[in-house]
Amino acid sequence: TGVEVWKTIPSNGSISASGVTSKSTNSIFFGTLDGTCVSLNENSGKIQWKNHLKYPIFSSPVISQSTSIIFCDVSGILVAFRLETGEK
Repeated sequence: TGVEVWKTIPSNGSISASGVTSKSTNSIFFGTLDGTCVSLNENSGKIQWKNHLKYPIFSSPVISQSTSIIFCDVSGILVAFRLETGEK
């Protein structure tokens, strides 16, 4: 219908790449320019978890086997987190 459901502004830097969604967790994932990895609830827009990497994130994260999400910072380091909890 084109009606805005929710809106959020990242408190820790701008989003530099497209996010990805997971239907199994009803989540949206994205990285920010200050290196924050974020998981939002796709229905409410509320933060489910976030983790911080040392360097900015310019690429979109990738979901692996519906259990993990992989982020890569500008130094080339890949870090995987559990989709549901954000644990490494």
